Amino acid sequence: MNLLIPLVCLLLNIADNDSNCCNVSAFLIPKNQQIPIYKESNHKEILCYIINDTMTEDYFIATIFRIERNYAYVKGSYVLEEGNDIEGWIEKKYLGTNIISESKVPLYSAPKISSKKIYITNPEWYPIEIIKCYKDWVYIIYEDKNQKRMGWLLLEYQCSNPYTTCN
Repeated sequence: MNLLIPLVCLLLNIADNDSNCCNVSAFLIPKNQQIPIYKESNHKEILCYIINDTMTEDYFIATIFRIERNYAYVKGSYVLEEGNDIEGWIEKKYLGTNIISESKVPLYSAPKISSKKIYITNPEWYPIEIIKCYKDWVYIIYEDKNQKRMGWLLLEYQCSNPYTTCN
């Protein structure tokens, strides 16, 4: 997957070392709300609206390539309608991932394995907003009744599949 990042950044006219350049999977968090996809990063022209179809369980899954301010540049499709890709800008608050269910999940202070880490213990299963991303890392804020943690989540602990816990 990491080999795609420089190519994607090049196509988007972004330097590979740009801290906003990434390649992470996410799903649409809202269940019953139409969400606009914008053509440009100025957010003026709406390309289309997306919504998760909870009746047929057809959910929108996307790859995030860039985050700027409160918007993410994505390319995605509905799971049951593969091949009909939608590409554009979406408010990042509508995109999320889950944390894989393990007893201890590390969060890093920077998007590199050698950085300082803290742990989420026994994480609950709920969608977590992606605050920012870098390559295949996502920065999250996790909170449940016992703990609040923030940091960089390694790809192997991310689950953007709305049908399974990815374990």
